[in-house]
Amino acid sequence: MAKITLKDDRVFMVCDEAGDIINNAEGYGLYLNDMRFLSLWELKLNGEKPVSLSHNVEYNYAATFQLSNQHFKFATETLAANSDEDEDEPKFTLSNLLPNATHNIAANTINVARRRIIKNGLRETIEFHNFYPQPLQIELALQIAGDFKDIFEIRGLPRTKHASYAAPQPDEGGKSWTLGATGLDEQTRTLKISFSKRPTRIERGEIEQFPSQTKVPYITACFLVKLPPFTTVSFLMEAVPQPPDNTPALLAEPILSFKREVEIARQKFSVWQNQCCDIKTEKYQLDRLLQVSLLDMRSLMQQVPQGLAITAGIPWYFTLFGRDSLITAMQSLMLNPQVAIDTLRVLAAYQGTKWDDWRDEEPGKILHELRVGEMVRTGELPHSPYYGTVDATPLFILLFAKTVKWLGDEALYRELWPNIERALNWLTQYADMDGDGYVKFSRRSSMGILHQGWKDSDESMGGQLGPRPSQPLALVEVQGYAYDAKIQLAEVVERYGDKRIAQALRSEAQQLKAQFNRDFWWPEEDFVFQALDGNKQPVKHVTSNAGHSLWSGILDDDKAQRVAARLSRPDMLDGWGLRTLSANDETYNPMSYHNGSIWPHDNSLAVAGLARYGFVDAANLLVGQIFDAGLTFPDYRLPELYCGFNTDEKTQTAPSAYPVSCQPQAWAAATPFLLMQSILGLSVDGAAQTVHVAPHLPTWLERVRLNNLKVGQARLDLLFRRDPANGQTSVEVLNNPDGVTVQTNFA
Repeated sequence: MAKITLKDDRVFMVCDEAGDIINNAEGYGLYLNDMRFLSLWELKLNGEKPVSLSHNVEYNYAATFQLSNQHFKFATETLAANSDEDEDEPKFTLSNLLPNATHNIAANTINVARRRIIKNGLRETIEFHNFYPQPLQIELALQIAGDFKDIFEIRGLPRTKHASYAAPQPDEGGKSWTLGATGLDEQTRTLKISFSKRPTRIERGEIEQFPSQTKVPYITACFLVKLPPFTTVSFLMEAVPQPPDNTPALLAEPILSFKREVEIARQKFSVWQNQCCDIKTEKYQLDRLLQVSLLDMRSLMQQVPQGLAITAGIPWYFTLFGRDSLITAMQSLMLNPQVAIDTLRVLAAYQGTKWDDWRDEEPGKILHELRVGEMVRTGELPHSPYYGTVDATPLFILLFAKTVKWLGDEALYRELWPNIERALNWLTQYADMDGDGYVKFSRRSSMGILHQGWKDSDESMGGQLGPRPSQPLALVEVQGYAYDAKIQLAEVVERYGDKRIAQALRSEAQQLKAQFNRDFWWPEEDFVFQALDGNKQPVKHVTSNAGHSLWSGILDDDKAQRVAARLSRPDMLDGWGLRTLSANDETYNPMSYHNGSIWPHDNSLAVAGLARYGFVDAANLLVGQIFDAGLTFPDYRLPELYCGFNTDEKTQTAPSAYPVSCQPQAWAAATPFLLMQSILGLSVDGAAQTVHVAPHLPTWLERVRLNNLKVGQARLDLLFRRDPANGQTSVEVLNNPDGVTVQTNFA
């Protein structure tokens, strides 16, 4: 069953394709500030779950769920006996027409449309349309519960104690109800449920939550709904979460019409779209995938004092992440460099200031993850914020250099240079704890992350059973990040700062590159090691991390050629993309999180790396596989990851979904834009108002048009065409009011 996600600023929800939040379903609920306020919201008609016909999502903000009734029997005497209409409601009865008759009402006789908006909470209008030629009466029952659990507990982190639940309280004569709980942080959180019509009756009880076996109070609001023939009857329901007293409250704003609310959302998203580069091809499906990705990126943004912060993904990672936000911003530079500016500013605001073992914090370090839920407030978790990531700091420096160069923004350079100096100091003083020249990590926090690179699951080195390599660990991809960060930073420092610092950065980078190509090379595999452990011994796994080494440019040319060839073998390239781990490895599992699955963002960095070294055919092959996979997923949305099973034309026509993958997810949404930038060979020097292109469109793509491409403070439109006769791609400047220079190097 499809998962539907809807979101507005700090509030998001996950439900099924009928619009229901099912108790104990994976991640389903209505969330605010890392807490689930609504854990059950299930609709039934005459005791049965209605049949789901279709659903339509508007801007990840609103949705319509079309349902119909199952077969039921209808006694006309029941209608008369239970008639309790308000004085201002129309009265009707079947008893005069067909006294004491019982009718079999066929399935698909009553249409139910649930029109839902996430706006400071869940706002839902239910519309019933009776297509039976006589009046009917049905019972609508809505079962509601709020478990008020921290998202980490929902993800599976066990707890021995839980919140204290209050009994549901009625108000306004039963037209509204308040659910509430006091957490272990001594904060009371409530959820106000409101109905436009008073329920006919309310049932109360307790429902068990697994695996905690907590008993959560619930109410079932039952309504007798009278349906004249061929007429629409509707009413409104709301579920508005209220955070504790010391956090900003959500205003229960009056809801407008569904159509008007969608128009408001469209206007908000239009502002974002107008700021972005518009990418069009001759392929409708590919354009649709690009459009969904663009809208997903905007829907994952959250307003903060520094701008719009991009959160990592729904439901599990709806918060600021260092690594994820930084890579997403780099992937989307061609789309909209404002993402990078806002990301740099918000991460700079949380840059580490002290040595803190509990949070794995050090001065100058960039955070891993920021959380505000109950388990952080009680001190059960260190995420306030948590700094256990080895790659966010070099990626912060790298994004800074790329963004300043793209925009030619000296003011941004001077604004953030103090943060860059602190980040550089972290690389030298804290990340290289034994002085061997490599960037390493060693977990100190008892509740911290074991493996602190992008493959941060416990199984990512050694599989489920281990053994785990000793720390401190030097990861292969992180050395590339540090190398490229210093190379690119040297360029902007030379332009805007101290040339001696630029020279020192280049010297450090070249020294790192030389020793990396000596110490990380695995001659038996023509590949690079996954890591060096605490005893300077290699961690020998053939992984996709090597694609990041191509992206960074740290590999010598001869080694890059061998790595590219090794990544293209069938044990790594499965037809739907590049696996995280070779299928020949004893720890391989295509259904695992990091040991054989396929991550779109990981593939996009590998594509950029292949293109960087000139392996355009290999890059194009991988681009085609990722786009082919994306077109098979619902709504043309690339998920966070999917399973790494082999493509088989006879039996497997689509990649297999990973069960708990985030959708939407930030660096998956940004993947198509880096893929497009890579096949266009596009880079920008904003200060010189110059765009460089080395296009190599694949055989399945004939035309790409870029409108509103930002080059420094200028804009221009470009058209790329592939000649089917010779395979060469040309570029045409369509609109260039600011006189941008376009330099071409045809691949």
